[in-house]
Amino acid sequence: MRDAGFETRALSAAEQSIPFNEQIYFQHLKSKSLGKVLYVAPTMVSTQRFVQERYSQMYRDSMVLALKQTSGKGRGSNTWTSPEGCLAFSFVRKIRVEGKNLPFLQYVLSLAVVQGARTALRECGAKEESLSKLRIKWPNDLYIEDRKAGGVLCNSTYNDGSYVVFCGIGLNVKNQEPGACLSGLLDRADGACCDVDLDMFLACIGSQLETLLDIFEEEGFSPLLSSYLDSWVHTGQKVMVLDEERSLSCPVVVQGLTSQGFLLATDDVGNQFELHPDGNSLDFFSGLVRRKV
Repeated sequence: MRDAGFETRALSAAEQSIPFNEQIYFQHLKSKSLGKVLYVAPTMVSTQRFVQERYSQMYRDSMVLALKQTSGKGRGSNTWTSPEGCLAFSFVRKIRVEGKNLPFLQYVLSLAVVQGARTALRECGAKEESLSKLRIKWPNDLYIEDRKAGGVLCNSTYNDGSYVVFCGIGLNVKNQEPGACLSGLLDRADGACCDVDLDMFLACIGSQLETLLDIFEEEGFSPLLSSYLDSWVHTGQKVMVLDEERSLSCPVVVQGLTSQGFLLATDDVGNQFELHPDGNSLDFFSGLVRRKV
């Protein structure tokens, strides 16, 4: 049966032996609810599209994992390439927060992915100095040094006092292209990616997602801010920005986040500015516009 672009059918014997070990997954999953039900597909058009169209039929706090996506969703109209070895999954979360705090949700997800992935890498024997190479690039990308390794995506609707948030995550775990992969942090002498388990990475990340989302819903982003700034690449970064008329550019230094979730920066005489993307550039750091605070 084919419905809304998705095919539902019995799996063949070969497909049932997909490279995902549910025993390892549940052994490492520490969440109370998130990910306790997991849908796994060998190939899917897009996990994000699946949860957006099917969430009313899904179990609460379930996650959808595709071992390969043919048209994964990225920011805006971009696509995210998801070959085998990429951890691509989505889930739906109902969350009660004030609308002004909703933009911070993507930061919560990014932090949870970094922390969960580092936990999994430790299990695989990664050195601590290697773990610090996995960092957040504002607002929602994940980098290993200067190469992109993944990203998070949030789409939301408002319903009966809560936001229904569709969360999608793509992370290069075993695939060396495109970008960097996490298993490359395991320091093999020949530089090749080591054999690591997607199931363990998903479990560790899912566990941390639930922990941080619970904190965010109860207490807001403030308790997570310090950890977020410790995990991103930008503190002390010098960038060129435009004034509000977009006519003059000047250098500023990134210091943190404003209360609205934008970049906080200072110029050479101590003036503080809130930095906004200009809305035209694919790279958020190309064409930043400053507003004095």
